Amino acid sequence: MSVVKLEYTKTFEDTVNSAISHYSQWNEEIAVIERIEAIIDAFEASVTQNPFSHSLCQELVELGVTQIRHAIKEDFRILYEVSYVSGEVLITVLLFLSQRQSIQNQLINHCLVYK
Repeated sequence: MSVVKLEYTKTFEDTVNSAISHYSQWNEEIAVIERIEAIIDAFEASVTQNPFSHSLCQELVELGVTQIRHAIKEDFRILYEVSYVSGEVLITVLLFLSQRQSIQNQLINHCLVYK
């Protein structure tokens, strides 16, 4: 089996921080952080075993982006891309979103806030 490497983008980190800030309005911040960490740990366990175990993101396929997959864990989506670099499987983790969040709107908001 090939070596699987995970790489987290700045955008992923920003969207995780945004989710923590949002959900901490109603719950203790430490509980929110622990929940999100558990979701990320479960995601890592599944994609390191089988990087293609999650389906393509239909919302992006409709826009012509056909290489992005999404893992749904609890009420969240983790968007990622699988590629091969130097004989290794590279999983680039792109976004952390609520299932109800629009990817397009989130990316526009991200560009406005962080650019």
